[in-house]
Amino acid sequence: MWWLLACQGCPAPDSAVGETAGDDSSVDSPVDPIQWLSSQDYRFDWAGYEVSTYEVADLLSPAGKPARFHLLHPKGDWQGGTLVLNLHGGGIDDDSEQAAGELDRCGEANAQGRVEPVLHASAIPQLAAEHGWLLLAPENPWCDGWFGLGDEDPVDTGHRGFVLADRAVAWVQENYPVERVVVVGHSLGSLGTVWYANHREVAAILVDSGPPDVHAWYTDPDYSSEEPAVVRRGLEHVLGTPSEAADRYAAASLVAGVPSATFHLYSSLDPLSIDVQHEPVEAVLAASGQRYVDYDADHLLPKHPQTVRMGALYASVAGMRFLAGDTVVLIEGEDYGSLVLQNDASGGAVGEGSFGGAVPLSGEVRATFFVAGPASLRLGEQEVNVDVDLSGETYSELPLAEVTLSATNPSDWHVEGVLDVLVLSSP
Repeated sequence: MWWLLACQGCPAPDSAVGETAGDDSSVDSPVDPIQWLSSQDYRFDWAGYEVSTYEVADLLSPAGKPARFHLLHPKGDWQGGTLVLNLHGGGIDDDSEQAAGELDRCGEANAQGRVEPVLHASAIPQLAAEHGWLLLAPENPWCDGWFGLGDEDPVDTGHRGFVLADRAVAWVQENYPVERVVVVGHSLGSLGTVWYANHREVAAILVDSGPPDVHAWYTDPDYSSEEPAVVRRGLEHVLGTPSEAADRYAAASLVAGVPSATFHLYSSLDPLSIDVQHEPVEAVLAASGQRYVDYDADHLLPKHPQTVRMGALYASVAGMRFLAGDTVVLIEGEDYGSLVLQNDASGGAVGEGSFGGAVPLSGEVRATFFVAGPASLRLGEQEVNVDVDLSGETYSELPLAEVTLSATNPSDWHVEGVLDVLVLSSP
């Protein structure tokens, strides 16, 4: 049973928010502590979406203010489907004075600053709207990396990050016809994503630019020598010491167990995410039996994290398609250089450039081009040429062209141009 982790204010799956077992209908229901604050239209008119902000009156931040979450949703009725829970990064320390440059990313202002680019600068909200999904973005002011269990927390009952995320999800499930929950986490939020998926039932997760092996920071010199001590102190502050809380460290570590279908996204050039940590992940994912993608976006700008940056746009597209249940196969052009691929006799991809393994193509194949110049795709007898304007500043104007071609067990396909290309084969 996944409802094994009790936490303050988290309703059981079969209980509605604000209800108590055995309620008498003749007694007035208590006031819902989750209250609407404001709504604003989403920035793209075509979406028909708005962002609403709510506060949780009985869940207070360290400054004594109600916790908040934001919900991207259609203005009218929603017919049901997927809820995306987004867990922002930052937000962990050891409650000590921080030296300049060390990890000091806590409090309400930091949480608001972390959520703002996700909602208004990244591609994630637009992609969620294109899929017809809801997007939930809580603000975590507790500096607990989304691990905090409130009154049930064995380390610090003042940590309430998990409580906020869990209550917000439960409230959305009570008020909207949610059929499945997926989770996206950035940087330290990716630890919270693995933690959440190990304690709640989710359909898939996207972990972006976070450490997949938390315990190794303390046990492997290759890891611990490259991380500032303040990060380790912060983890001990929220999880406990590794020797006394091994199960909690495992619940936050992807390499200790893959909780659901997983899109593991990182860049080996990312200065804030240690490359050595990511090396064993693909073998762990492959052995898990779960659907997965292991993707090093090192040919993109080495930013941190990847999906919040518009420079890594197609990482967001690939990740969201993966969360939708599509089979995602990535072929990447190294440094936006020319990539030429041709099927070999076995149906695998061979050619020049950087690409990830054999690419079997059969049935309906959906190909998305991310173009930095002229490009073409040929699948059997069908050919498409793409050349787009690179001057756009918003996601809808960025160099992105999507083409759907169909073929049955194609014997020959060819991709050529100055491009990054992503091949997506629908299940």
